[in-house]
Amino acid sequence: MKARHLLMAATALAVLCAPAQAQLGGLKPKLPGSGGSESSAPVNAADIDTYLAQATENADLLLFSFLLLKQAQKGKVDIAGLAAQRKDIRGTPDPKERGAKMSALIKSEDNSAKLTEQEAANLQKTIASQTPAVQAQIGAALINLAIAIPRAIDLTKEAPNLIRGLGASPSAFGNIGKIKTAAGLIGDQVKYTVDIVPMLPGLMTAAKVKPVKDAKTSKGVPIPGLE
Repeated sequence: MKARHLLMAATALAVLCAPAQAQLGGLKPKLPGSGGSESSAPVNAADIDTYLAQATENADLLLFSFLLLKQAQKGKVDIAGLAAQRKDIRGTPDPKERGAKMSALIKSEDNSAKLTEQEAANLQKTIASQTPAVQAQIGAALINLAIAIPRAIDLTKEAPNLIRGLGASPSAFGNIGKIKTAAGLIGDQVKYTVDIVPMLPGLMTAAKVKPVKDAKTSKGVPIPGLE
């Protein structure tokens, strides 16, 4: 995703989060130019490894939580199907190919019903009618989304600074490519999930799970059947 689109997605997230800010415990991320660090300090191998590890973990957390929520919206959670998709993706060694598969999965939901206020109200009723086991799966997915979406915003912001910090040496080109691949996937995820943020408080209430206190310090939770 181009930088302009990332900024638009980040701005949209900040605006949409405002009504639910108190309930979601600080979900709103800092945006570029709002006081966050824009430095380009020298970057070493450990910085790159840390970023890529965080990006990989967050992308997995966000993707499968989102796909499960979309299944719930359609009326049936297929945890076995999600587990098979996850196994396939985790078994894809090439980062570019793995990222392409993940982007394709999340983009495939773009034509499904948007989670409007009315759709969210319908989904709340659907969640409330599920068995405790399915409610637990949906609840875990909602917690993870409340954590992973703002972190995805932060990770897209970090990427340009890391690239600048690598400098222009030929030895940096490989790492630049890795960062761009990771940031591109995360940017796609933000684009296709940002609209659900203001719906999360009501959905979490229906699933009988508590709001996230702090997205930056909270840990994702296992989805039963998808560990």
